[in-house]
Amino acid sequence: MAGNQITTQKVNLRVSKSPKVRKLQRTLYQQAKKNQKWKAWSLYSDLCRPEFIEEAMSRVLENKGSSGVDGYTVEAMDAEWEEFRDRIQEELLDKTYRPSPVRRVSIPKDNGGIRKLGIPTVKDRVVQMILVLLLEPIFEADFHDESYAYRRGKKPTEAVESISKALYFGKTMVIEADLSQYFDTIDYERLMKLIKGRVSDGAILALIKLILKVPVIEEGENGKKKTISNENKGVPARRCNKPIAGEFVFRRVG
Repeated sequence: MAGNQITTQKVNLRVSKSPKVRKLQRTLYQQAKKNQKWKAWSLYSDLCRPEFIEEAMSRVLENKGSSGVDGYTVEAMDAEWEEFRDRIQEELLDKTYRPSPVRRVSIPKDNGGIRKLGIPTVKDRVVQMILVLLLEPIFEADFHDESYAYRRGKKPTEAVESISKALYFGKTMVIEADLSQYFDTIDYERLMKLIKGRVSDGAILALIKLILKVPVIEEGENGKKKTISNENKGVPARRCNKPIAGEFVFRRVG
């Protein structure tokens, strides 16, 4: 796929194909659901397991998408599957993995506005997806049953059905609200504090901080590129951890 092509497919939150991944996800969910004060304290070793890496690679390949700042494509990953898997595993085990800057592009909206998309490299998308596989079951246990966005097995249309049902049973008021630039303004310090309420593994927390704070490389209309620091807030669109970050902050703070 050419580096300048853009797709807007959503992260696929389908059930894992790997029995080992599913088993751990089920255990994490059950522990979190059973005890609201429970914290996951040993996740980093699971992050490095080949079945988790390959599950994440499969999802990233299925989601397709453009290349990041390094120009490396999902097709290239597919062509050298085992080598790619082993390189990521080695970097994670040695704790030498460092995320690359996020490539930002601007997409015109139908209403005349501009939507900015952040595109991590394929390698970074895989690492973020592994985090999703591990963290999603934990945070899922905290989400409200009537929360529909970005959740596995739930659709936004179900929210409409829920409202219709409430109206049928006598409710008379519907409140519509929109949070302006919500993901762009998520505060890192507050987000990390909330995550620490469920995760005490220092290596995982350090990795999340690295991912959150990578700079953004933006290309202007004149073709010139500029690097924008990303130190305190904001989760660029298309990051795999965006749904969890956004939903978790909204659930606890919003």
